[in-house]
Order: sequence, then C-alpha cells, then structure tokens
Amino acid sequence: MDDVVAGSRRLIDLSVQQYKEALTTHCMQNLNDNERETFKNVIASVAFCNPFDGLHSAYLRNKTLRKNMPMVQPKEIKLGETVVLRKKGLKRQFVAKDECFMYVP
Repeated sequence: MDDVVAGSRRLIDLSVQQYKEALTTHCMQNLNDNERETFKNVIASVAFCNPFDGLHSAYLRNKTLRKNMPMVQPKEIKLGETVVLRKKGLKRQFVAKDECFMYVP
C-alpha cells in the first residue's frame, strides 16, 4: 500500500508540474513583460492539492478512512470447536480448534 500511495503522489506531482509548464508556455505568448511577471508569480504561488498528502503511513490512512468513511467493524462469530490432529515434534496430539466466521453487520 505504501508503494501505491508513494507512486500516486509522484504521478500527481509530475502531472501538476507538467500542467503548470504547459499553461505557462501557452499563456506567455500573448502577454507583455509586466503581465508575464505577474503570471509567473501567480503560477508559483498556486498550491495544487495532492489528495495523497497526509497518507504516508498505515496509521494515517486508517485514521482518514475511519474519519471520512464510517465503516462497520466485522465481528467474529464462534460456531464451535472441532478436534484436529496436530503434529508436535515426533508426537501427534488432538487439539481443539475454534471454528469461526466473520460477520459484517
């Protein structure tokens, strides 16, 4: 997940940079010197929002998801127990194993 977020952030940053360069190149053709300087200052001061800012760790991603997308936590329902044969070293033992399923209310 970290790689996906990092890659997406880089992709958006590069896209914004290319957008600014294309916009600057296109708009500079029809401006005089004073207007060009003003336009450069405006483009430099514009902050494009990256939707992946603040999501660089698993904790922050989970916190954002809980805040913006109220999720219902799944509940584990125990159905009962079964007896299974497990190998422990050279011996075999009968062990009780819980049988469960996940329920999302």
